[in-house]
Amino acid sequence: MSVRRSAFDTTGPGRLRHRIRVAAPLIVQGALMAGVAWWISQSLFGHGTPIFAATAALICLTGGVGGRGRQAVDLFVGVLAGVLVGEA
Repeated sequence: MSVRRSAFDTTGPGRLRHRIRVAAPLIVQGALMAGVAWWISQSLFGHGTPIFAATAALICLTGGVGGRGRQAVDLFVGVLAGVLVGEA
């Protein structure tokens, strides 16, 4: 019978604090960018619940440093192609 362990059991409090400290800037950056994308979509474009804007912002941020711009362009082209095909 295997025993399931949580992250608290295997890493200890020091290691867990270190992982949180390392990840915190990325978490804050993602939350801010998702909020800004949501706000822009509501304010400038009048969308009621712009879920896709926040999702797109988070997808663009998942690329490594230096790859985010390319990932944003790829996402934009993909969305544009999807909209064009859907409208056709």
